[in-house]
Amino acid sequence: MRWVVCTSALALVLAGGTVGDAQPVAVSFETLTVGTTAVGLATGTITPGSSTDKVDLCRGRLEVAQVRYRDDGTAPTASVGLLLEVGDLIAIDGSDNITNFRAIRTGGTSGTLPIQCYRR
Repeated sequence: MRWVVCTSALALVLAGGTVGDAQPVAVSFETLTVGTTAVGLATGTITPGSSTDKVDLCRGRLEVAQVRYRDDGTAPTASVGLLLEVGDLIAIDGSDNITNFRAIRTGGTSGTLPIQCYRR
């Protein structure tokens, strides 16, 4: 198992720094099926309930099959993007990165990515 971190801010936290005093509160969950077309998180996962506030941290663990992802606003392809192996943990930090996150499978089997999202 390895961690894949999608921001330098979370790296700061892992190194002992702080991004803010607020503790993350879980507010949404989605199981993302990653198939032959690049997919992102649903609007209701990114902006849950009746709130207009977006989540600012999402974490998950890839199951079933290898995928590639990008969070820069460009869709990944089966051969271009950052690689996630089955069992890898991912942390997507920042509402823009979460909104821009897209993943696609690399082979003939769809990946499953359960994702828990938080607000701080």
